[in-house]
Amino acid sequence: MFWHDDCLEHDAGEGLWELPGSWPWLDVAEPHPENAARLRTFRHALTHGPVASYLKWHEGRHASVDELLRVHTAEYLDSLRVSERVALEVNTVVGPETWRAACAAAGTSLAALESGA
Repeated sequence: MFWHDDCLEHDAGEGLWELPGSWPWLDVAEPHPENAARLRTFRHALTHGPVASYLKWHEGRHASVDELLRVHTAEYLDSLRVSERVALEVNTVVGPETWRAACAAAGTSLAALESGA
């Protein structure tokens, strides 16, 4: 298993995910389904659950801009570097830490590939 804690930095916020705008009529805004708590729960299950003894953990890394440009346009990468939370699409939200999390996620995937594991 390859992991990097910076993957937890992405925060898509709370709200009603399929409907743009504000929702004053909601009792409680829901956290976006892709959130750090969910990832921490999976990691805990893998490190403490019945498969834990079968897994070997490896530290991930950040992808470089050159690596990211192999599969994404510069314009798309620029859209991930924001200073406040914004919606790229109706249910795709990025925030100030998204860039760091995306670089960690991509780099960790590359680290797994490079390891040959």
